[in-house]
Amino acid sequence: MRILIAYSTKTGTCKECAKLLASELTRHDIDIVDLSKSDPEISNYDLSVIGGSIRMGKLDKRTLSFLTKNKDKLLNSNAAYFICNGFNEETDNYFKKCFPALLIERSLLHDTFGGELKLDKQKGLDKFIVKMLLKANEENDEFAMPSILTESIGRFADRIKEIGDLE
Repeated sequence: MRILIAYSTKTGTCKECAKLLASELTRHDIDIVDLSKSDPEISNYDLSVIGGSIRMGKLDKRTLSFLTKNKDKLLNSNAAYFICNGFNEETDNYFKKCFPALLIERSLLHDTFGGELKLDKQKGLDKFIVKMLLKANEENDEFAMPSILTESIGRFADRIKEIGDLE
């Protein structure tokens, strides 16, 4: 199966997650594409996996632009979606709010891969907010810092393998 894994990222978390997903799918022909550098053709793939980060409740504009531009192609092909977000309990809301509803309804699967807060990758207001969260983490044992959910990536990959086995 030929698989596209396309993503956009601001701090590198989506790129890392895309690579982790690809590493789980070694039987397949995988292209990993950064949407800020390339505009892949959906029709060249048996499955398109599209991912993006959620920041301040919004999907990265490069991912959203790609989804909007390719909506008809994605609706008429095998597609799956992932997000990188720090507040996993909000995942369903992010998919409802940030993705065209029909894309999610017709997707083979969609899930979160978690998120990270990398202070060294932040700028401006984002850096200030991350500093505040890191300070809250030091002061509150109940506050859990966001992290990449490797088990979620593994389940996502397993589902893709099942889909590939059905073809």
